[in-house]
Amino acid sequence: MEKKFLSLVVSLLLVISLLPAAFAQVGGGVDIEIDPEAEAPHIWLCDSSVIIEGNSNVGRATPSGSDLVNRENNYAFEGEGMAWNLLVEDSNGIENIEDVTVTVGDTFGDGNDVVADCQQSPAPAPGTPLPESCNAVDGEEDFDEFNIDTMDFYDCTFTVPSASQMEEEVFVSLEVVDSDGLAEITDEAEFWFLNPEVGVSLSESSIEFEDASPGTFTYSDTFTVMNDAEEGSGVQLDMFVSGSDFFSSDGGACPDSNVLRLYDEGTLVDEHPSGIFYTATSGAYGTDDEVGEAIVDRTGASAPTDRFVDDEGYVNIGYATIFERPGFYDGFEIIKTADDVDRLDTTAFSPGNFLSPGADIALTFLLALPEPCTGSFDDGQILFWGEPV
Repeated sequence: MEKKFLSLVVSLLLVISLLPAAFAQVGGGVDIEIDPEAEAPHIWLCDSSVIIEGNSNVGRATPSGSDLVNRENNYAFEGEGMAWNLLVEDSNGIENIEDVTVTVGDTFGDGNDVVADCQQSPAPAPGTPLPESCNAVDGEEDFDEFNIDTMDFYDCTFTVPSASQMEEEVFVSLEVVDSDGLAEITDEAEFWFLNPEVGVSLSESSIEFEDASPGTFTYSDTFTVMNDAEEGSGVQLDMFVSGSDFFSSDGGACPDSNVLRLYDEGTLVDEHPSGIFYTATSGAYGTDDEVGEAIVDRTGASAPTDRFVDDEGYVNIGYATIFERPGFYDGFEIIKTADDVDRLDTTAFSPGNFLSPGADIALTFLLALPEPCTGSFDDGQILFWGEPV
């Protein structure tokens, strides 16, 4: 019996050793496919958009390439730039980003016309806290730190083309598209008026001083100068006035030639310089606020003349028949108020001199007519100018 038992044990051991080989010959494999869900990228505007001064028609306070800090409303002109800084995130990997662009269109949403490509800006170190201005939130997920594998910053600049190409109100959006064709735009799409028409209108086409007596003062009727910029544009205008001497069309003399000087401090009327003067009011501001202020030298215009203000707030008119930069910023404003700014600082705006669309400045003219003076003086001009802020 002992021999048979041992034989049985050996047989069992042999059977057990054959089992793995038998399974290997008849078994099969199972393929595993892992296909991560393609998620749309995210895009956030960091801080706010800025407007950049163009190379032509450079304004009072902003050299070319600098921010137009005085621009309060959403309008822009040819050559001016709009700039944004963006944070882009793609959980499928930042290399999945295909395009980041600026688009414009008549409606809010994706699919509008691409007008500029955005460029990647230098990436911060991994783990750098994200700027709070980006407000990088997606639903309940709050992104706090920069992830070099899934994030990038982009700089975008769109320069406004000529009015022949683009003169309209448009939505300006910032859009990201990934390689799967999934897109997203920033929540802060903006509505801009590009190349709006700008104009100045007068309530009267002419100012007449009828029956003016030599050696006396004659006042005109009050009239208004209005900002006539395109409706809905929001364009604010900085207002200016200039003029020329007036010549006689019938051989007159005032006092000793055929010219009535626009301003003549050498020929007096009752101890007042002769010529044409004006007083102006706009809201709480007026030229009477200038009485007793420092004299401003109009040094940049074609015919320099000091800005003279008499005791009643009547101001002389500076000589110029074309708009000159920077000369007009040196005393040619219709109203040049202090209001916490240095009147002698040509880069400083006078708040009383701004006009919003549809707003106006009321003016009354004073003629200090020298003696003797005869004839009609109708060959000359007084000009009003408005420069967008």
